[in-house]
Amino acid sequence: MIKNKMLKPVEVGGVCPLPKGKSEKLIGFVLPVTYDGVANCNKNRLLKMGVLDAGYGSTWQSICVENSKTVVNYLFREGILFPEPFARAKKFRNDVLEIINGFNPVRVSGIETQYALDLFDDFYVAGHAVTVSYPRSLLKNQCFKKLLLQDKAKIAFSYQDLLIKVKYSFPNKKNANAALSWQCAEEFRKNMLARMKNENTK
Repeated sequence: MIKNKMLKPVEVGGVCPLPKGKSEKLIGFVLPVTYDGVANCNKNRLLKMGVLDAGYGSTWQSICVENSKTVVNYLFREGILFPEPFARAKKFRNDVLEIINGFNPVRVSGIETQYALDLFDDFYVAGHAVTVSYPRSLLKNQCFKKLLLQDKAKIAFSYQDLLIKVKYSFPNKKNANAALSWQCAEEFRKNMLARMKNENTK
């Protein structure tokens, strides 16, 4: 699991060509994406900075942090080794737009208590879990799992009712503190509820 918290994109611009000097040749295409929060620009990779990596053949032209927002100008390079840079930039733009407009849960469960047996065959509280359902269409989004895996939890997928059901487990490691596990699950649940467009819990 990547330790850096991913910033959520809040705005994406249009795909613009980047010419090579005054010639008709292109360096590639540039796409600006604005994130809510401050990226860790001391890192050498976009994911470690806390922003999305647009994939093979892409890099960044510039990164600007201002007013608690981070703007990344992604560069999709032109060249023999990097085919269809415009198409790749457009696909990434559509994925980011989907995150901005729809990367929100549609259902959030209550807190489930998980039990396990100890060395003496006695039950103890092994942790707590919250199940969050997302639109299944997000599976086509190359950024969905990248963002999903940033959330602190052990994740298990299930596909039912045209929804992606993701169970986030918050373990009570070595039976140390069940109350802390419950608190972590409750804070996560409240965060998920806040991200829902319409409250639809069960």
